Amino acid sequence: MTDRNEEQAGTPAPRRHVVLLVMAMVFVLDVVMRPMMPTNETRYLGVAWEMLTGHHWLVPFQNGVPYSHKPPLLFWLINLVWLPGISEYAARLVAPALSILALWLTGRLADRMRPGGQFGNAAIVILGTMVPFYFFGGETNFDGILMLAMVTCAAALWRIGMTPAPRLSHWLAFGVALGFGVYAKGPVIFVHALPLVLAMRWWAGPGRFSVTGLLAALLVALGLVALWLVPAFITGDATYREEILWTQSAGRVVNSFAHAEPWWFYGAVLPMLLFPWIAIPGFWRSRPLDHVEKFALAWFLGPFILFSLISGKQPDYLLPAMPAAALLLANRWPLRRGRPWIVAAVLVGVMAVVLALPTGVLGQQVSDFLDLPLAFVILVPLVLALAVLMRWPGLVWLTVPALALALNTAYFIGPAGKIMSPKEIAGIIAERDGSVGYAGSDYRGDFHFAGRLQAPLTLLPDDAAIDAFVQANPEGLIVGRIDQATRPDWAPQHTIRYRKRDTWAVWNIEDKGR
Repeated sequence: MTDRNEEQAGTPAPRRHVVLLVMAMVFVLDVVMRPMMPTNETRYLGVAWEMLTGHHWLVPFQNGVPYSHKPPLLFWLINLVWLPGISEYAARLVAPALSILALWLTGRLADRMRPGGQFGNAAIVILGTMVPFYFFGGETNFDGILMLAMVTCAAALWRIGMTPAPRLSHWLAFGVALGFGVYAKGPVIFVHALPLVLAMRWWAGPGRFSVTGLLAALLVALGLVALWLVPAFITGDATYREEILWTQSAGRVVNSFAHAEPWWFYGAVLPMLLFPWIAIPGFWRSRPLDHVEKFALAWFLGPFILFSLISGKQPDYLLPAMPAAALLLANRWPLRRGRPWIVAAVLVGVMAVVLALPTGVLGQQVSDFLDLPLAFVILVPLVLALAVLMRWPGLVWLTVPALALALNTAYFIGPAGKIMSPKEIAGIIAERDGSVGYAGSDYRGDFHFAGRLQAPLTLLPDDAAIDAFVQANPEGLIVGRIDQATRPDWAPQHTIRYRKRDTWAVWNIEDKGR
């Protein structure tokens, strides 16, 4: 009788401060137990480091040349936490801290949508324990900051949509949030925010949308961005101006030069993005849509469709839309126990997709562990998740923290922590800082922050460049992958396993001819 009563009553959402504390601890352990990860964390920490050492506060630099791929906000924030002193851990906690702030603001937005606390608690629990929130929000990257910007945009739009007579000041606040989004990751904020604006008549009703208000918001956003962009244009070179105006925005849409995937890509990875909540019985039952669900659908489906049409695709691009998915799922709370075999089948299917897709987050992570038993990394948390879902649905939110702990433990005690770290190579080449060449033309800043390098590596794209560098730097070093076509023709001084299964080498020019 007790079980039946529990099933009818459902399981209430955990209190938000518990979930916020758990996810904050997960992110701290993540930073402490695993190395800075190539290529995102090593690259962005390297850019922040060059901003500090070269005083490039307006135009970021990577390996001595302007870096136009991203705006400078993340690099500014990292340098801000470096004011007391340089710290890898402090720098790597910047983006996760902003993700936690986005998580908290999602709960506040949910409270305004449905006062009482339960809806806000459920939204925080679901968003904070989704796979993409941990994997993308906890890494030194731009998507967590963009998620924070999008939540502020959504909060401003909800206020506009639910106010009988929105004032111009409401639209100006939306413009400030848009400007923040551009500083976070560039014009991609419009892909997330504008569909929600254009669908306002559907989710809010007539009379809320205002062309004048939208234009005012866009002017505010452009004005805020101009505070940085105009001086950056003046101080940057012609190549930087061209790339930041076209290549890094419209160029990615028309013909992606990175991360090109087919149109169905996001549909294929959607089960992974919604894990583990996709398996909860009752979350997918049909019922009429209210204002909250219409708002969340417009927020989620807009970028989902637009990114599917854009050539460049990565799972983390949808992180700013995941608060919308959390609101949709939270609207189906409370949890109830369902059919265990259905839950098990769905979970196993999701994990199969995750592990099978070459671009799947867990598939990529598992490949990093090399010699570690696969069961330790994946199967144990999966079995625990199945047990929790079948018997205690109220504990399902612990699935992703348990998976995170398993992955970080594997990094901490296994070979992957050393293999994925750039510090061994960086320590070797730091001794010859200023006379180090890179065999190839695709250096992504792996070693600059790890080695605290003060000078750029000389790119050596062909044999002629290697010969010229050898003549000019008789006591220098050359670093690169040992299996690539362009590399020195004498035996390396060091061979090091770095970045998954790649073998890298450091050649001492003094050894040439011996």
